[in-house]
Amino acid sequence: MAILCGTDLSDGAAEAALAAASLAARMRVPLYLVHAMDPSLAGQSELVQRAERQLADQAERVQQQGMEVVIKLSAGTPDDVLIEAGQQLRARLIVVGAHGQQRASGRRIGIHTEKVAQRSGVPVLVVRDAKPFCAWSSDQVALKILLGAELSHSTDSAIARVEELRALGPCEIDAVRLFWPPTEFQRLGFSGARSYLEIDPAVLNVLADEVRERLPNEGSGYKLRVEPHLGSLGERLASIATQQHADVIVVGSHDRNVMERIWEGSVSHATLHHAHTSVLCVPFDEHLARVRPRARRILAVTDFSRLGNAAVPLAYAVAESFATVHIAHVVSARDRTPLDFHDIFALDNPALQSPQRDDALRRMRALLPEGATDNNKRTQLHVLESDNYAEAIAQAAERLRVDLVVIGTHGRSNISKAVLGSVASSLLGLTKRPVLLAREPHA
Repeated sequence: MAILCGTDLSDGAAEAALAAASLAARMRVPLYLVHAMDPSLAGQSELVQRAERQLADQAERVQQQGMEVVIKLSAGTPDDVLIEAGQQLRARLIVVGAHGQQRASGRRIGIHTEKVAQRSGVPVLVVRDAKPFCAWSSDQVALKILLGAELSHSTDSAIARVEELRALGPCEIDAVRLFWPPTEFQRLGFSGARSYLEIDPAVLNVLADEVRERLPNEGSGYKLRVEPHLGSLGERLASIATQQHADVIVVGSHDRNVMERIWEGSVSHATLHHAHTSVLCVPFDEHLARVRPRARRILAVTDFSRLGNAAVPLAYAVAESFATVHIAHVVSARDRTPLDFHDIFALDNPALQSPQRDDALRRMRALLPEGATDNNKRTQLHVLESDNYAEAIAQAAERLRVDLVVIGTHGRSNISKAVLGSVASSLLGLTKRPVLLAREPHA
């Protein structure tokens, strides 16, 4: 394992080399300084020797006590050379400067720097200022990190890298979640005329909780910021980093095989181009996605039919110890105009008078199986108010942040015919949560 620093021997590359050396010293791993030479010049021994001398001089300048620095000169384009070297060395990190010798007019970062960040299968640190990393490495100050927190596997990978830095030295971490209000209102089951700037506390609380549960120890040691944003998320992250004097922005990025058009519209791409500080782009780590799924929060939905009721005992059967089983029933929404505020969980408020709600709660309590409290399992009952049954279930699954949705479906041999056009079929198209289909019980 090593840290790999790409250098074109420019001033910008010298900043990157200083930051890379500080990180390598802190991590106690070797540092490789790699220079890519134009293949058309690689046969000219005088140019090769000069490049080797410059590389050796740069290595000497960044050398720290007890630290191994290796220089490597390769023919090829900088991005190809760095990516190939990173794979060969099993690098933990690739470090590059924001600009090279041929700084393109009007570009915030160099072309090769962007290509490395886009194509590399390992984290890439784009350095604009080495001083914060040097000071952090020598225990002078904490490293100020701004984490872009989305709900994605790549963000989980970014969090893992932040935790590695946190284990190496003091860090001040701000996790920022930016969101587009209309999308989140729809996803969470809020409708009606709502402000895009003054967001309901109920919405903000759910969005904050979604981030906290992805952070280690429920976010202990992190400052969490959740705010609406109507433009480029990457541009806003860069702006917040400037306001808060962050030393580095950490964002998740797509994997190395991502299509160019997806990269162009990604948060990491926009952050790289707008940031005035260093940026660490962390690609999706497949190993994190292989973690065994949990069943700590389960949503079982019933319409009180024999088939719908079958979901309830199945939910308890698969629930882990200390799990919470949410049982829900959907009733028709009360009369209102499209502009009226509405929340699918409105009937959870006991102050509202609703005989229909009270009857549904009574019937759900009667469905609780024997041993529902075994292994410290807990139960919560909900009466959802919506005219779209499948959509309400999908929205409730998001609000409750469940690990699994259990719903009944017919137990016929040709399941596609049984489910097609049903609530279960619609739900499968609306939710990203795992769905367990309960078959019709036999007499």
